[in-house]
Amino acid sequence: MWMDGRRMENPSLMNVKSQVKQKTDSRLLEMVKTCGKEKDLLKARRIHADMKPRIEEDLYISNALIRTYCKCGALLDALELFEHIPNRNVISWNVLIAGYVEHGYCQQALQCFRKMMEEDGMSPSAVTYACILKACATTGSLDIGQEIDAKVREKGLLKEDIVLGTSLIDMYAKCGILERACKVFDELRQRDTVSWNVLIAGYVEHGHFDRALVCFRRMEDEGVSPNAPTYDCVLQACAATRSLDVGEEIHAKVREQGFLKNDVVLGNRLIDMYAKCGMLQTACKVFDELPHRNVVSWNALIAGYVKHGFADQALKCFRQLEDAGIPPNAVTYVSALKACAAIPSLEVGEAIHEKVKKQGLLMKNVVLGTAVVDMYAKCGALQRSREVFDELPNQTLCLGAYVTNALNYKGTCVTQNLPHVMSQFKDERCTHGKM
Repeated sequence: MWMDGRRMENPSLMNVKSQVKQKTDSRLLEMVKTCGKEKDLLKARRIHADMKPRIEEDLYISNALIRTYCKCGALLDALELFEHIPNRNVISWNVLIAGYVEHGYCQQALQCFRKMMEEDGMSPSAVTYACILKACATTGSLDIGQEIDAKVREKGLLKEDIVLGTSLIDMYAKCGILERACKVFDELRQRDTVSWNVLIAGYVEHGHFDRALVCFRRMEDEGVSPNAPTYDCVLQACAATRSLDVGEEIHAKVREQGFLKNDVVLGNRLIDMYAKCGMLQTACKVFDELPHRNVVSWNALIAGYVKHGFADQALKCFRQLEDAGIPPNAVTYVSALKACAAIPSLEVGEAIHEKVKKQGLLMKNVVLGTAVVDMYAKCGALQRSREVFDELPNQTLCLGAYVTNALNYKGTCVTQNLPHVMSQFKDERCTHGKM
């Protein structure tokens, strides 16, 4: 078909080509999304290499591939593709920013946010603001968070978007501005479980355990169903405040809802709560009932035994952990060393010290270093305590344990000044005013 000297394609043929392209694009898009779901980075890269022109000319597919790269943790691939897109939109920016936040690159996310507005002149959406608020929460960037709060209110987004409102509450809570977090919470037209959770978690994180429990009761009174993260936070508050009655109530609900079958975190929280409340038998029972146990489960039980004066049982538990093939961590060793100090058991303490040294933990963990110093001192091995003390990178934080135990060992004069006491620690033969 010709018109004005130009050949015109048959309309039916054009329609067929359009349909073929749509099917191809749809198939390509589905392949890219599948790679994201399966986190198949190699396949995603192959598809990109084979279909590069088609991908980069289709913004929808490009954005999907950026999202896939981000899900796979391939942020450099995502950035490279992002920079090759000729006509980026707000979704392109959102996907990249979300990827940075998801993988902990929050400063890069904030930089992206600035570039989005300043270089591309792009107006952020509610999704953009929610992602950036997460970055602000992680980095403690309260000033940027407050800027976004003002913009969100100016655009009237807070009234309609519960996700954005929740992100704002979370940001203020994690930055320690709890009154502001509570104010935003009260302004929300709708509140869901996640909204309540971030507020409760904020109270727990900053040590306002009683307020966390009050918030939990309000949540129940309003008919909002708690979930596993809710119970996790509330159990932490119960442990801190020794609110055994509330803890037992939560235990009943957790068991009723079947959370303990698959959620080792909740199981560990229950053990910790019962242990801190002095209910060691119940803590042990919960421990035995857990289908899966990890080092945190053992740590909660061992720490409970130590706290309530059952040092022998704590060390027995420690040996059982090792027999079960579960590697102890710094927290485990601290509790075990405290048990050795309490008995006292120098032989077991020395063995633990050797394990700690082999793993290079003493140089990294001041609490663990202090526990070793304290163990040797309480076992009467003051010279060894001093040697460990001298090896530690941060001696100031361990000084209290060393001196306190030395001053109380075999009647050392507690009126001696600190420099004199420290100069006297040469061997373990300690008399009044003399080493």
